[in-house]
Amino acid sequence: MIDLGILEKNCYFWSTSRIAKGRRENEKKRKNEAAEILEKLGFTTEIIGNKVIATRGDIKVIFYYKESCKHVYKKLQVYVNNVKKDIRVLKKL
Repeated sequence: MIDLGILEKNCYFWSTSRIAKGRRENEKKRKNEAAEILEKLGFTTEIIGNKVIATRGDIKVIFYYKESCKHVYKKLQVYVNNVKKDIRVLKKL
């Protein structure tokens, strides 16, 4: 079983960078980290804006990551045959 890293971590207590450039670098780093994990699971990934969209057969994963001046926003959506599921689908792969 592969470690799902950022996909399953809680970001409630994370802090953001004070500088906008640092926040954009963190966003890029986290999206690339998520894409790498999903590729290890056999997904085809594409980074569009603040989202990583990954597909594998009938499974679609959308990972969203954004930092504002004070908050970190992270969202993971998993769909199987266009029906919303949770992260357990990825853990079973």
